[in-house]
Amino acid sequence: MPAGKVRDGVLRGELRALGRADRITAVRRPAGGVIAGTWLITYANGTSVSGKTLAGAAPGLFRIEAGGLAALRATGHLATPQVLAVTGRLLLLEALAARDDSERSGEAFDRDLAAAHRGTTGDRFGWHHDGYLGRLRLVSTWIASGHEFFTGHRLPRYLSEPAAGQALTAAGRRAVERLCPACPRSSRSCPPSWPTATCGQLTQPAQPDGRIAVIDPAISCAWAEADLSMLWCCPARQRPGGSSGLYHELNRSPPGWARSHAPAAPPRTAQRHRPLQPHRRQHRPAGPPHPHPLSTRA
Repeated sequence: MPAGKVRDGVLRGELRALGRADRITAVRRPAGGVIAGTWLITYANGTSVSGKTLAGAAPGLFRIEAGGLAALRATGHLATPQVLAVTGRLLLLEALAARDDSERSGEAFDRDLAAAHRGTTGDRFGWHHDGYLGRLRLVSTWIASGHEFFTGHRLPRYLSEPAAGQALTAAGRRAVERLCPACPRSSRSCPPSWPTATCGQLTQPAQPDGRIAVIDPAISCAWAEADLSMLWCCPARQRPGGSSGLYHELNRSPPGWARSHAPAAPPRTAQRHRPLQPHRRQHRPAGPPHPHPLSTRA
């Protein structure tokens, strides 16, 4: 049986176990989805839901992702799809509309993301448990130093992955190893924000009102700039500050960060935008997040 049919069979089997397999009229694969399989399931009454499957997923991967969505929504600033059900092999979500790429929608997302990043800062980096970046385990042990968090838990950790061995030459590997001790000298630190959602598809779909939603989170308390870097590396997706600089007017990065890390962007014009009061991030104790409780079913 073709691989696509096998994955479809897993999807339908999980839907049956959840009591959601009756009166399905269509199952299709929407565009997108780099690692996991994504599905749009349509029912006879015209409603649709979005499903996500991943062959060979680690135990608990989808529950951790669902908890990340809940933590982001709990900030009160970011929109996420509603989690309808989660099992060991399926994450079932509210179906969202295609993303609105208008300037108005992009600036609204700049405001949402800046508010989430500056809303709570803390004094340590990490998360309450490890997570996943695609199939890869995301080490999130608590640590006080942002530089040690990224150069200890992030960059070197992936050098042991087979894909890194295939992609990197020996010289490239040595370059990454040299980069880690050089990071504190080459970049300034700033307080962690919780939760950041460093991931490959941060802003793909939109809610019915056009508000850009956040999906595929890889949650941790970390530098807000990690989110910006991931967005800027994806030219087909919305970039906070990528065209207007609004994000940085609302939530300033350390001096020189945007100039050395971000693509060139035209200045905002006074004729089109009212002046904004800049916000400089301050250290404030971060209380523990309170993710929304989820109804799960194994």
